[in-house]
Amino acid sequence: MKNKILIFFTILLFNFSWAQIPYLSKEAKISILTCGPGEELYSKFGHSAIRVKDPVNRMDLIYNYGVFDFTQPNFYLNFAKGRLDYMLVRHRSSDFINQYRIEGRSVVEQELNLNTQQQNKLLQFLENNAKPENRTYSYHFFFNNCATKMIDVIDLASSDINFEEEFIPQNKSFRALINDRLDLNSWGALGIDIALGSKIDNVATDYQHRFLPENIELQLKNSSIGTEALVASQRELIPQTKSNESSFSVVSPLVIFSLILVITLGLIIKTVSITYWSSTLFGLAAAVGVGILFLWFLTDHDMTQNNFNILWANPLLLILIASKKIKPKLIKAIHLIILFGILFIPIIALSGLQSFNFTLYPLITSLTILLVKSYLNTSRA
Repeated sequence: MKNKILIFFTILLFNFSWAQIPYLSKEAKISILTCGPGEELYSKFGHSAIRVKDPVNRMDLIYNYGVFDFTQPNFYLNFAKGRLDYMLVRHRSSDFINQYRIEGRSVVEQELNLNTQQQNKLLQFLENNAKPENRTYSYHFFFNNCATKMIDVIDLASSDINFEEEFIPQNKSFRALINDRLDLNSWGALGIDIALGSKIDNVATDYQHRFLPENIELQLKNSSIGTEALVASQRELIPQTKSNESSFSVVSPLVIFSLILVITLGLIIKTVSITYWSSTLFGLAAAVGVGILFLWFLTDHDMTQNNFNILWANPLLLILIASKKIKPKLIKAIHLIILFGILFIPIIALSGLQSFNFTLYPLITSLTILLVKSYLNTSRA
């Protein structure tokens, strides 16, 4: 971890201003680098960057739109609210590529078929965009990230560039595209599934698939400039050596939630008091629900809206914890409202309106059992 922090600051500090932006020679090459997935959650989706190499001018730089400054004021609050700024930063190509080699992540380079004039036009834009007053941009995971920036920048080089509109063999929903790259039985994947609402269950267009770096690579392969291919050549700089496969864990969500279900059934069968157990689970679920409502209504995250996870993580569960101070009729009504909402979950899932992480079903079953038991106890009171 210390090495990663040191590398981050080394990269961040490598920033300068040319006295005069050099004019690229005929030996110059501009290429797009597509980097493979890493082990950390934030790196599971890969990365994209622009490389400008000119041996005549002794230049070999990476222009990276994927850097954020975690020392900026209110960083965590802005992150939670969806107002995080990313920035364009230059790196030495050797530093950038070696970091991916250390992490065992692949790097594929696609040289763009641009003439010297077009290359210089891109360099002028990148240099101007890298200035401190211009380098930040409002990050959006799906629509304005390191990958989508590649197309935005390349498109400036020439009006003759044609990005093929239909280049995806099989279109998928945003959620499916995310889940394909994650271990669904992990806390990170579960958190993403709970936080993001039904909007990401819409099938993405070919254009919208470009938030993934690997699809930028595919897009470029299917694009042209005039009558020629946009990609002049492609080569693998580093092969993927680290596996991105999932591994079993005894503290995974499925194991923990299944254990909760077993304990719930055991308590019911033994007919012992479930008051504290119910209050604990209701409180945890309600806390998740409060978080969902915060992301839905109090942040700029548009993809956290219309989230049907609120049906099982219902904040009304908090009222049931304090049920002794509330009229029984109201308590019974709240039970029915929550149970009725939970009954809609399989209907919503089967209709494709929103997908729920499969590890949640043992937990939802436990909540349902406890709610029915609590309702019956209230009716007898």
